[in-house]
Amino acid sequence: MAPVPDVSEADFRRGVELGEVQAFLQPLIDLRKGQIVGYEALARWAHPTRGWLLPSRFLPLIRTGNLDRLLTERVVSDACRAVADWPDHILLSVNVSPMMFYDTLLPEWLERIVEEAGLPFGRLIVELTETAVISSYDRARLVCEGFRQRGARVVLDDFGTGYANLRHVNELPLDALKIDASFVRSIHERQQTRDIVASLVGLGRTLGIGIMAEGIEDPRQAAILGSLGCQVGQGWLFGRAMAPAEAREKLERRRWTMASSRAAALEALVPHAPTPTPRRRPPIVPVVDLANCP
Repeated sequence: MAPVPDVSEADFRRGVELGEVQAFLQPLIDLRKGQIVGYEALARWAHPTRGWLLPSRFLPLIRTGNLDRLLTERVVSDACRAVADWPDHILLSVNVSPMMFYDTLLPEWLERIVEEAGLPFGRLIVELTETAVISSYDRARLVCEGFRQRGARVVLDDFGTGYANLRHVNELPLDALKIDASFVRSIHERQQTRDIVASLVGLGRTLGIGIMAEGIEDPRQAAILGSLGCQVGQGWLFGRAMAPAEAREKLERRRWTMASSRAAALEALVPHAPTPTPRRRPPIVPVVDLANCP
């Protein structure tokens, strides 16, 4: 979709600076227990004249204007600050654009943003798209390894759309695959779709990684996905993306029950998978660059 008329790069930058671009949260649900294990952070733009804009209305502008880092820093930072003092086992999933995966220092950059916002990096799930994998597989592998070494989980988003091959899935250090919503929409109506999803779940079991699904809007879809072995789901059936204050209110009112611990939340995401060992930070040794001293 083309960028929204009358919305420019300068308009977007202004929106970020003024706090119009915000992080909304959509719940991630353990389909077996019906418990909330975390949220996905999603961008929303409260445009002063056009109202609330969904990502589909402004992402083309982001990509053509190379504004990926600006958007990611704003959304990740705001989402982390919002959930930092929530129960420790509430995970936070964030999206990283394919272009950003060209930078092998991405894990270090994102870790700094997350920790400055007060959220332990071990509570983070990083979602990458299949486009990022096929654009530069070797770099994507290094970046995924960097995230996991720091304690974050890595999920391949929109899986099944036909870009990544089995070699990529087999060799990338992944924690889970997220089945694309296009399969979920017809899973309760077409046997062929159910068979495809069953094969994806089987692939996850073979690789020892978890299976998630997005776009769940019907109880029948959730029931079928759960019966096939899909562990975590999200969609309007469980809750739309909402402002952090609303999400917290629903938690406090026990609109959803929570996983009992971070270990339980991670077990829902990646059943029986080993917990990544956070890297040990080397000692900080001050270095004085005499050439640049005033």
